[in-house]
Amino acid sequence: MADDINTKVQKLFTELERLCQQEEYKKILLTCDKILKLIPNDIDALKAKVITHIHLGEYQKAIDIIEKAENPSSLLFELSYSCYRSDKLEKALEQVSNLLDDDSIDENLKNQCLQLKAQILYRMEKHYDALQIYQDILKNTDEEDPYYEEILSNYYAVKSAFKYYDNVTIIDDGIKENSTSTYELAYNSACILIAEEQYDEAEKLLETAKSICREALLEEDYAEVEIEEELSIIIVQLAYVKQLKGNTKQANDLFQSVLKLKSADEVVSAIALNNIIAIRKENDIMDSSKKYRSVSSPALNNKLTTAQKKSIEINGVLLSLYMNKYSAALEQADVLMKKYPEEEVLKLIKPAILYRQKNTYGALKELENHFNDNKTSLKLCLNIAQFKIMEEKYEDALKTVDTYIKCSNIEVDDYPGLLSLVLWLNEKCGNIEKSLELLQTYIDKNDDNEDQALVKKLIDFKLHCNNPEDAAKDYEKLVKADPTNVQAISGLVIALSKFNIEKAEEYEQFLQTDQLSELVKSLNIDDLETSYASTKTYKKMVNQSIANNEKPRVKKPRKRKPFVPKNFIPNFKPDPERWLPKYERSTYKNKRKNLNKGPQGASIAGGGIGGTRSANIGGGKFIPLVEKVEKPESPVEEVKKTPPKPAPKKKNQQKKKKGKGRK
Repeated sequence: MADDINTKVQKLFTELERLCQQEEYKKILLTCDKILKLIPNDIDALKAKVITHIHLGEYQKAIDIIEKAENPSSLLFELSYSCYRSDKLEKALEQVSNLLDDDSIDENLKNQCLQLKAQILYRMEKHYDALQIYQDILKNTDEEDPYYEEILSNYYAVKSAFKYYDNVTIIDDGIKENSTSTYELAYNSACILIAEEQYDEAEKLLETAKSICREALLEEDYAEVEIEEELSIIIVQLAYVKQLKGNTKQANDLFQSVLKLKSADEVVSAIALNNIIAIRKENDIMDSSKKYRSVSSPALNNKLTTAQKKSIEINGVLLSLYMNKYSAALEQADVLMKKYPEEEVLKLIKPAILYRQKNTYGALKELENHFNDNKTSLKLCLNIAQFKIMEEKYEDALKTVDTYIKCSNIEVDDYPGLLSLVLWLNEKCGNIEKSLELLQTYIDKNDDNEDQALVKKLIDFKLHCNNPEDAAKDYEKLVKADPTNVQAISGLVIALSKFNIEKAEEYEQFLQTDQLSELVKSLNIDDLETSYASTKTYKKMVNQSIANNEKPRVKKPRKRKPFVPKNFIPNFKPDPERWLPKYERSTYKNKRKNLNKGPQGASIAGGGIGGTRSANIGGGKFIPLVEKVEKPESPVEEVKKTPPKPAPKKKNQQKKKKGKGRK
C-alpha cells in the first residue's frame, strides 16, 4: 500500500515538474491538491501551490495557505512577498526582517530578502533606508551578474525619489549614472536629472529611453498594445518635463495621446489627467471638473504616493476656487491644512477668495496672520509685498521683506531675484545709498567675469539714480584697467557730460573712428532709436528745439477716399426721424377703428371696451381722455337712472322645435 502511494506521488511530482516548465498554472494547482491529499503538509507541494497563486496574482490565497500550514517558517519569503503585493507593507516588513535575523539562511535567499526589504521601504516612502540597502547590495554584486542591471535600475528609482521628495540634491555614492544599456536604466536616470532640475538633459534621455523600449520589445515579439502600455509611462514623464519647461501645448498633446490608449495603466492615466487639469487652470473648467472625479477615485489611494495624492487634492481645491465655489474651497483647504500643515499653497486659498470678492483688506490681514506664525515663508512674504506695492506702500513692503531676510538668516546676496526686489523697493523709498551699498557688496562677492559686467550694472544704476560723479569715477577705473575699452570710454564721456563738459571732450578724443565703427556694428539702430525716443532726454531735446523756433516734424495724415455704400446718393438728405419707432414719428396716423359705434361701444361702468383706458375696477363713471373745462355750477341732484326696457319680440317669431327634422 505504501509502495503504491509512493509510486503515485512520484508520478504526480514528475507531472508537476512538466507543468511548471510549460507554465500551465491551473493544472499545477490540481496536481498539487492531488499530492497534498496523499501527503498532507508536503513542503514542496505547498511551495509550488503558493508560488502558482503568486503567478496568478492571487496573493490573498497564497497568504491563507501559508498561515494554515503546519510549518510556515519555511515559506516566510513567499509570505512577505504576498503581503507586499497586497499592500500589507507593515506585515511584509516584519516577516522579511524576521527572516533576515535568521543566520541559517543561505546567501542567495539573504540577497533576495534584502532586495524585497528595500522595495518595501521604498513603497513605505522611507527612501534613505532603502537607498542604504541598495548601496550594500550593489557593492556585493558583480557587474556581470544577470540581475545587476535590474538592481541598478531599482537603485536609480529610489535615488530619484530621495532627491525629489526629500529635497536632497547631493549624494556621493560613486555609482555611474545616465546609463542607457536598458530603457529602465535610461528612464530612472532621467528621473534623477528631473530631481536635479536638469530638464534639457532629462528630455534627451527620455527620448532615448523611448526608442530603446520600442526596439527591445519588438525584438521580443511583444504586441503593439503591450508596447504602447510600456511606453505610456515614459511618454507621461516626457510630457511632464515639457510642462516644466513651459511647452504646455506639446505636453498637453502627449498627455492626451496617453489617455486615448485603452491599455494604459490607471495610475499613469490619473497622473496624465491631473497634469492636464494643471495646464488648463481656469480654462475648460467644466471638463476639468469631470476629469477630476476619475482622478480622485478612492480606488487609486493605495497605488499613488503621498506626494502624488497631495498634488491631486490641492488641485481639487484650486479647481473649486476657479469655479467660484468658495465655501467648498475653504472647507477643502481647512481639511488639507490639518493633513499637510507644511504646505504653504493652502494658506493662500482664503486670501485669494477674499481678493476675488474685492476684500483686499481682509486678504492682506489673513496673509499677515499666517506670516506672523511663520516668518520664514518666502511665498507669504512675497504675496504681502505684492499687496503693499499695489497700494503704493513701498516702505511697508520693504519692512516685510527685511523681516523675512532677518528671520530666515539668509544672505540677500545669494538670491539675485530677492536682491533686485530689495534694490527696487529701496529706490522707491529714496534709500539710494542703501541700494548702492547692497549692489556694491554683491559685486565684490560675485564679480569674477573678465568683462566686469556687474560693475557696469552698478555704474548704470548710479546714472539712473542721478549720481554721475560716482559713475565717472568707476568708469575711470575701467578705462585705466583697459584703455582700449570703447564702451568704458564712451560711458565715461556720457557721465562727465553731466557735470564736466571740458573733461568729457578730452576723453572724447580717445574714441577713434575705427573703434566707433566696431561699436556701431554691434548695435541695432532701430531698437536704439525706439528705446531712446521714450526717454526723458529725448523729450527735453524736442522741447528745446521748439524753444529755438525750430519747426517740429509733423506727420502728414494720409489722404484716403472714404468708404461709401454701393447705392450711395450724394445730395440725399435722410429722414431725421428714421431711428424712431413708427408710432413716435410725426407722420404716424392711428388706423384703429372707432369702437364707440353700436352696442359693443357703449360706455359701461367697470368695463374697458368703450374707452381707451383700462377697466374701472371700482365701478365708477367713465372718465374721457380729454375733459372740457367749464365754470363751476350749483350742485344739482343726481337723476336716478332706470334700467333700459327689453326690446319687444317680433310677432312672427316662432319658437324652435325640439328634436330632429326642423322645418
